[in-house]
Amino acid sequence: MQVEPLIPLWIIVTVSIAFTLLFGWLEWKRNTKLLWMRLVAVALMMLSVLLYLLQPALQRERTTSGVVVLTKNYRAAQADSVRAKNPDFRFIVMPDAAAYLNTQPLTSANGVLDFKDQIKIIAGDGLPTWALPDSGFSFLKGTKPDGIVNLNKPEKIYANRKVNLTGVWNGAATTLVLESPGGIVDSVKVAAGTNSFALSFTPQQTGTFLFSLKALATNAEEVLPIEVFPTRPLQVLMLQSYPSAETRYLKSFLIEQGHGVAMRTQVSKTNYRTEFGNRSSINLNRITDELLNEFDLVIVANETALTKTDQVVLETATRAGLGLLWLPAAEELQKPLFSFELSNFADDTAHVRVNNKTIVLPAVAARIKTDVPSLANARRALSGYNFSGAGKIGVQLLQETYTQLTIGEPEMYSSLWSPLLEALARPTSVATKIKVKNDFPIYVQEPIEIEMISNQSLPELVVDSVALPLRENVVIDNYWTTSFWAAQSGWHAVISPADSTITNFYVFNSDQWQGVRSSALQNLNRANESAYANESETTVVETKRISSFWFFVLFLLSAGFLWLVPKL
Repeated sequence: MQVEPLIPLWIIVTVSIAFTLLFGWLEWKRNTKLLWMRLVAVALMMLSVLLYLLQPALQRERTTSGVVVLTKNYRAAQADSVRAKNPDFRFIVMPDAAAYLNTQPLTSANGVLDFKDQIKIIAGDGLPTWALPDSGFSFLKGTKPDGIVNLNKPEKIYANRKVNLTGVWNGAATTLVLESPGGIVDSVKVAAGTNSFALSFTPQQTGTFLFSLKALATNAEEVLPIEVFPTRPLQVLMLQSYPSAETRYLKSFLIEQGHGVAMRTQVSKTNYRTEFGNRSSINLNRITDELLNEFDLVIVANETALTKTDQVVLETATRAGLGLLWLPAAEELQKPLFSFELSNFADDTAHVRVNNKTIVLPAVAARIKTDVPSLANARRALSGYNFSGAGKIGVQLLQETYTQLTIGEPEMYSSLWSPLLEALARPTSVATKIKVKNDFPIYVQEPIEIEMISNQSLPELVVDSVALPLRENVVIDNYWTTSFWAAQSGWHAVISPADSTITNFYVFNSDQWQGVRSSALQNLNRANESAYANESETTVVETKRISSFWFFVLFLLSAGFLWLVPKL
């Protein structure tokens, strides 16, 4: 027997003992006949409540032959071969798979859970994560699906920033057309066979939208949900010893993007020129903790006159969460700031891959020796950062990036700077973080896993006006998980009522994005397969929960007896 308590076990046991003693004492004090029968009735009444809260289940072992699951796109020849080698195996067919002779078709995908501990072979596309057996199984990969078999899009999409979609097409030659609610935004021709493709667009407004991706050759169309987030406005302090075109263009770019900018340029040893954009003017003569608390990011450019005291104040502020970006000049390489280790590099140019295009830019003739998360797609680390307490200290070796603006490539310029600046900026403090863990695409009537990080003692989550039960991780504090099944396709929202935190996600009908789903399932099952024990029979432990109805009947009989005795 096993139990699945509704609340922590120690609470159930403690409260049950306390109430049993209390009610027993009350019956002992009552001057009524049948004392021992009344005490037994009290014990039985409390036992019924205890059993209801414990949710006991009976376990028994039985032997069974292995199960073969035929999923969509399975090969009939493979199924024939398995049956010839394993005539005792039981075959079941998933609802979206083709019929097979002498098999048991499932009316619902969830029905496969009844056979989860018996599955030995999976054929076709495979099973999703929630249905994979815990023990070993063999996977027989099915036929390769046609259409779009892979699609990659950024985890977060921001307004007024170019978005690149990449994927893989398998099938006849076609033209893929990306269409927004306002019309066609991009298209690309794809040759016959298995080939990659790339599409792009720049969203102008925030919110949730439904794009479409069409294949003209097959007339197939897929719905593509897009959520566009507003860009977080940053407060940026720029410090430089002398003006340069690079910092001038960067300052203008930040102001145009809606960020607050304060710039200090050294004119003489003790005099500075200051400029401000999207914020009020303040005194920038001295770098203090109070000053830095007003900013999310500090950019230090060609700052050869930065004093040791200023460096210490900046490094202390980064440990408290401030972001710092160092744009080194050639003369600073011998004594690099902020503990960065740089070594000489032969080339003073760099080939950088941005927005599916390679560009050549001047770069400081140096290599970052320390292992840093790189934010530029190049053969050497050209930009990256180190953690410093709660903040980050980054470096950018690319130079003259402003030329992308002068030749009319503002999106390239934004892609070089925005990810770096946002990665370094002071982290925002939020009470609740919600994440839907399922990979794209999410389907109706399949479990949707949600994780939540919250500093609330008893957080709540609501989906479609329905409150979800939460499970707190036994090891990690403030980490909660839950799951639910969506009954309808379309946009859904997970909401934390305490602070109105919202996470949107889209649920598809089961016939959408089948190429992507098939390819993802085949990769998942191939990665998770392992050898199974080749016995003719398998021992299965069945667990059957005892109906709460019997506990309710026991409670009524016991309580009814206690009520009736004084009236006899």
